[in-house]
Amino acid sequence: MRVFTVVLQIILLSMSILCSGGDIEGLVPLELKCEYSVNPLGVENKNPRLSWVLQSDVRSQKQTAYEILVSSSDDKLMNNEGDLWSSGKVESDRSVHVTYKGKELNSGTRCWWKVSVWDKDGNVSVWSEPAFWEMGLLNPADWKAEWIGCDCESAPMFRREFKITKTVKDARVYISGLGYYELSINGSKVGDHVLDPGQTDYEQRVFYVVYDVTKILKQGGNAVGVILGDGWYNQTVVNNKRFGWGDVVYGKPRLIAQMHIVYSDGTEELIVTDETWKCSTGPIVLDNLYLGEFYDARLEKPGWDSPGYDDSGWDGAEIVDAPGGRLVSQKLQPIKKIKTIQPVSISNPKQGLYVYDMGQNFSGWVKLKVKGEKGTTIQLRFAETVFEDGMIDPASTGVYAIDIVQTDKYTCKGNGQEIWEPRFTYHGFQYVEMTGFPGIPALENIEGVVVNTAVEEFGTFKCSDEMINRIHQTAVWTTLANFHGIVTDCPHRERCQWLGDILAEMSMYNFNSTLLFTKFVRDIETGRRGGQPNHISPGRRTGGTASSDWGSTFIQLPYYLYLYYGDISVAREHYDGMTFFMNYLQKIAKDYVIYEGWGDLFEPGSVRSKRTPSELTSTAFFYYDAVLMRDMAGVLGKKDDEEKYGRLMENIESAFIKHFYNKNNKTFGSQTADAVALNFGLVPEGDE
Repeated sequence: MRVFTVVLQIILLSMSILCSGGDIEGLVPLELKCEYSVNPLGVENKNPRLSWVLQSDVRSQKQTAYEILVSSSDDKLMNNEGDLWSSGKVESDRSVHVTYKGKELNSGTRCWWKVSVWDKDGNVSVWSEPAFWEMGLLNPADWKAEWIGCDCESAPMFRREFKITKTVKDARVYISGLGYYELSINGSKVGDHVLDPGQTDYEQRVFYVVYDVTKILKQGGNAVGVILGDGWYNQTVVNNKRFGWGDVVYGKPRLIAQMHIVYSDGTEELIVTDETWKCSTGPIVLDNLYLGEFYDARLEKPGWDSPGYDDSGWDGAEIVDAPGGRLVSQKLQPIKKIKTIQPVSISNPKQGLYVYDMGQNFSGWVKLKVKGEKGTTIQLRFAETVFEDGMIDPASTGVYAIDIVQTDKYTCKGNGQEIWEPRFTYHGFQYVEMTGFPGIPALENIEGVVVNTAVEEFGTFKCSDEMINRIHQTAVWTTLANFHGIVTDCPHRERCQWLGDILAEMSMYNFNSTLLFTKFVRDIETGRRGGQPNHISPGRRTGGTASSDWGSTFIQLPYYLYLYYGDISVAREHYDGMTFFMNYLQKIAKDYVIYEGWGDLFEPGSVRSKRTPSELTSTAFFYYDAVLMRDMAGVLGKKDDEEKYGRLMENIESAFIKHFYNKNNKTFGSQTADAVALNFGLVPEGDE
């Protein structure tokens, strides 16, 4: 019936277009989204924001009004019964961030909705195709499951069997596995996420993910299985060292999950993690984000995540402490396997050693195809460049910190063709060194798997100059390689979300990065210590208290989200923290000049610029922060703050010109200094 309803809506929409000769003369609302997502599960905003895209074949068309219907079922929506909310006709041209104003919504409620619009001539459109959103678990009491763990040294595997004797109407799994998890039901992986969930400050918030598993469950026996990886939660020791600073380990991997089943007769059942689950180890004998993954196929347990498996030799799961942070829905595009790329060449610089050139620097891993005797181990090492003799040069990949080259290993089970790719690590690389391969490998024995946060491409660029096109494509690859649930500084070495290493505006022009940057701001908030942002957020690796210039990210990101997406909610949510930071800047300033900061990093010939003082760049950012706070305060209706920051920016501008400007030579002292002054509008009028 649901399929029929959706198909009928599409047919009616198509007929309305065809009847006019194929032209969309008025307006048609398309691409309905809730909280920036198509048909999202796990929405926790009780008044979610809705949006749609307008399409017409007539120039200069515009929306003059809209009407939204929200229903508790697709049948009611089809019958135009908005039992949750009927907005009525609303005179407005707004088609983004339209706030739901209907009945209060409860955990797990699915809301079906559609919209129609009026064009510039007062003609009403057909209804849009139906869409939906589904609420997450809104209250801590909704979680009946317990956190469980396993007393083992390598990636633990958990399983639980259960029976279904009635017809399933709906089924959801709510799951969080730290540091990473992979969920399977009845022998098949659920969903297409990888490296899930996204990194957070686990003692403050932990992401859970929602899956619709209605079609996966079956009458009779069922089994659910979960594998856990260390991820960011358990940064294990490598060669007696951890990459970075201090203790970054939160604890051993742990799991919480509950399956909510609704049967056709109206009854419900919960399958939750508790001490009845079984646990064991498996073929993943080591996984580390910075090192790699070692997999021994001889240790596989065929059928472990299917019903009927003999788990009598498995241990019982242990109830463990919660991480400490509140479970919140991961409203963020997941990390996915985006595409595969083929190596362009293979060389043999040394006996038994082969080097693949993937033809492109990217983040992800390789998929290995091999036929080997049982116990044969193939080693893969990763690098961005090679020496003149063809050997890989791994210097840029963090060898100085962990004393080891990033490495994956696969040990064959000796059962014909074997295909393997890692689950809980990734690399930034172009070259792959292979040793231990049985025989002579061919190009077809590996392929690259590009992995990053699955942001939708929003903009493209192309011009007549191929060099500029190439530069743009390089920037796009670089940006995507650093989208991994956080915005990293580099995908191959530190992999930290430094506040200063972010291409915000470039990303917003090219990708739907709204959710990623909204998370970034919340990471800054949860990572604040003593009220101040840290250089790195989230995580225990903080980089220390943020300097005035890099801390400016806390002001800029909310502003860019408003500027490019019309979303003022992030600034509203974090206004107190942003105000705290601005007060701090005013305290450390001397006559409106700030004398600390990173300045112009990596000027040619030096690590820090000798020609551009850090006080110039820091003061320029101080001014820019005041401008942005003035503008956001105005949008938020904070008139006193708007006036206060207006006066502040004027005082900083005067101090900047007085302190740094050479009026006779009309320069601030260097190319960087002049560029910064021009960019922020700090050049005296007439001297631009």
